[in-house]
Amino acid sequence: MKVLLVVICVAVGGAFGAVLRHLGVNLMHLYIGLPSWIAVMIINITGCYFIGLCFFYLEAHMRRNGGSRLCEARIAGDLNQLTWWPDGDPTQPAVDLFRRSLYLDLLSGLFITGFMGAFTTFSLFSLHSLLLVQQGQWVAMIINALGSVVLGFVAVYIGLHSGRIFIMKKHLNNQQSDPSQASDSEV
Repeated sequence: MKVLLVVICVAVGGAFGAVLRHLGVNLMHLYIGLPSWIAVMIINITGCYFIGLCFFYLEAHMRRNGGSRLCEARIAGDLNQLTWWPDGDPTQPAVDLFRRSLYLDLLSGLFITGFMGAFTTFSLFSLHSLLLVQQGQWVAMIINALGSVVLGFVAVYIGLHSGRIFIMKKHLNNQQSDPSQASDSEV
């Protein structure tokens, strides 16, 4: 049943991501006048930022069982100071951990695999690059290839950092509103 729910989330997210990509590319190409390969590059880089942000948020906020893929990453450095990170609350019932795991799988399927997977597209990027080569537009192809890869990498990095900042601010706000959490972390 869990697999079916995740597949449904991937399908729904993919449908929305593909439609939004199509609309975004057409808006930038037809109405703003950008070449289609630049419009696709902008969509892909935007998607890279949001996949980094979404991944960090889901891993840091939802995965409380110590199995987060962020535990060993340098970017998670100050998360280790949080009382719930990475081991979670030892008194937390197993049902809550299972529920969080299920939500994490569903949200990851919906947003990361589904929406972002369909919103960004490596195949269209590759097609545009090949067409630019065949048209003899080598400078545009190099800008497309290097721009997509380098700026995509930078966008994921910035997205991860944005997620870290969001999680840390949320944790600090929770500590300020609940003084018992502050005293637990001082012990």
